[in-house]
Amino acid sequence: QDIVRIGNHYRDWAEIYMVAHGKAQFILENIESKERLKPTPTLVTGDRIFIPAYTGLQIIAEKGTVILIAAPSAEREKGTHTYNFDD
Repeated sequence: QDIVRIGNHYRDWAEIYMVAHGKAQFILENIESKERLKPTPTLVTGDRIFIPAYTGLQIIAEKGTVILIAAPSAEREKGTHTYNFDD
């Protein structure tokens, strides 16, 4: 089964992600302590997750998954920072 990896970033604000269609695993990590949220949440169609500000995010989704994001800013690039996971 084909998967897509997206994310590898954190933002200066909190966001809500919703899987509108498909299935995706959300890997969340505290950018200061490197502590990972366990267990790693897997969302399916209709599920939502709150991502706090300054939380590293990587999403591993099945190909064709549709994810919607609610954020307080439309200027994503200004508050988005690359984040590398130590996998």
